Amino acid sequence: MVRDAQRRLHLMVWVTAFVFLIYFILFHTVWVQFSGLFGERHAILVLVLSIPLGLWLRRERGARELVVVGSALVVLHGIGMSISQYLYTPPMELPTSQISWVCVFILLLPFLVPGRPAHVGVVALVAAFTDPLGFWIAATWLDANVPPTDVLGSFMLPPFVTALIAWKLSDAMFVLNREVSKARRLGAYELTERLGAGGMGEVWKASHRLLARPAAVKLIRSESQGEGMAIERFEREAQATASLESPHTVELYDFGVAEDGTLFYVMELLRGVDLETLVRNHGSLPPERVAHLLLQACESLHEAHERGMIHRDVKPANLFVCRKGPRTDYLKVLDFGLVKGSGRDDDPNRTQENQITGTPAYLSPEALRGRPPVSGRSDVYALGCVTFFLLTGRTVFEGETTVAIASAHLHEEPKAPSTHAPKVPPGFDALVLAMLAKDPADRPDDAEVAERLLALELEPWTQERSHAWWAKNLADV
Repeated sequence: MVRDAQRRLHLMVWVTAFVFLIYFILFHTVWVQFSGLFGERHAILVLVLSIPLGLWLRRERGARELVVVGSALVVLHGIGMSISQYLYTPPMELPTSQISWVCVFILLLPFLVPGRPAHVGVVALVAAFTDPLGFWIAATWLDANVPPTDVLGSFMLPPFVTALIAWKLSDAMFVLNREVSKARRLGAYELTERLGAGGMGEVWKASHRLLARPAAVKLIRSESQGEGMAIERFEREAQATASLESPHTVELYDFGVAEDGTLFYVMELLRGVDLETLVRNHGSLPPERVAHLLLQACESLHEAHERGMIHRDVKPANLFVCRKGPRTDYLKVLDFGLVKGSGRDDDPNRTQENQITGTPAYLSPEALRGRPPVSGRSDVYALGCVTFFLLTGRTVFEGETTVAIASAHLHEEPKAPSTHAPKVPPGFDALVLAMLAKDPADRPDDAEVAERLLALELEPWTQERSHAWWAKNLADV
């Protein structure tokens, strides 16, 4: 609701800026006789304030900031509009009865300010007083006679009635918000902040009502509820992840179905960054650090492969490097949503024929062809693509279209990482090229990859070096 309020406030700022730009033009064309009065200067002031405020609202803001900005905007607009209204009412005489434009801004208040009803009621009342304030300023400015009290009350009363309506409307919206919060509870967990969204679902930060430990909750997008295959994949992801015990596989706490039918699972909340974001923001990694991270990924995948599971979507975005207790650069393998069994018990109907599943830049040739059946060595190919990306900051094959990238994986020979990153030693080059072999039989399995990584003569990536890097680049994580 806070985000929705920000979008409405953002829209109102730009609409207001446009309207007052038209006012400014009219003061110099049609309303020339009024150009020396308050309205023209009011239009300029609104334009000057609206542009930086509109740009400020492009980024996500907190509830308190929006409450302050929204309240100030309504009150300031109320003062300006009321003064302008009473100054420019033809034939330059104060009105005997009319509904003030201030009422419009007051009615917008509950939609623009995500505050409690009491706060909205106070701001609405203050905004209502801007109408008599504008009237008094206009009367003083024009040296006009004040209408009788009964006439004055007839057009001063509506803003205060509108303020009462705005307060009651805000109260109704607050109750609705509370009900929405209840709907965001999944079992003992309450969703507090959306962390991201992917092809299958959304990930939320969550808190347990009894335990202090925070968690992350993944759930299917609401528009996917009717897609049986997406739901089946989601269930398989939860079941597969729950069965894995490697410390480098994301830990699953719970999974199930919410009252509204939403499938969800609860996992540990990680403090860190995925490898794609890390490389995009900080550049390629030194070979010794890449080896350190790959060994951890191999441990997670090795357990999955031994249990007959294939990840099928190994990519930098699904490898998360984080803080774990006193350790940094602790890697977790995420998102087993595309996991597929490699044994006889696997259902051949789970993946539709001719359907490519995974991320094109990290797909093995056999995954693209659909034959031979994918195995753990397909994950090794994807891990080789990840290694190339970590060492060079670029993908193995680049193309303008998905088809061009897929064709390159099928037919082109990859270049050695040292072609783009001269510091990569020959042994590491050879390992990456072996992992990227077109024929699965020519690739090492995950255990062999780990052995060859340990055999590389690299400078150690120590915890001291890791801590220093995190202190410099991700100290706030």
